Amino acid sequence: MGLRTSEVEAIRSVGGDPTDHMWEWLASYGPHGDSFTWSQTRSSPPGYVGIEHLERLLVERDSQAPGYREEARVRACAGLEVQEPSLLRRCIQVAAAAGAQLELERISALVSHDNPAVAADAKAAKFHLKMRLRGQNV
Repeated sequence: MGLRTSEVEAIRSVGGDPTDHMWEWLASYGPHGDSFTWSQTRSSPPGYVGIEHLERLLVERDSQAPGYREEARVRACAGLEVQEPSLLRRCIQVAAAAGAQLELERISALVSHDNPAVAADAKAAKFHLKMRLRGQNV
């Protein structure tokens, strides 16, 4: 699956390299994207929650290739500045799974985004990331 022209342009707009494997993963693969879930849904298998799956995937990949999670976090944080809604949503989702305070601040700025899907993901991501960061500080 190749990147769409709008995704290539969006990645370049934030200084990214669209041929970089992590940007390609962020834009095209993984358990994130349009069908991403923040909680249990009727259409998902029992017990499946997309954000939990994404978090587990990042931990697993990081154990196989140390630095993978941080690399994903860095790309997702940069991607929080793109204008292309599909890529922006994916970056919000990955930032919620791998991010820290910086990502929380950038995601918070997106809760009033003009695109309703982007705004909805930003609201859910803000809540999730706040809870995850709070849990790390206990």
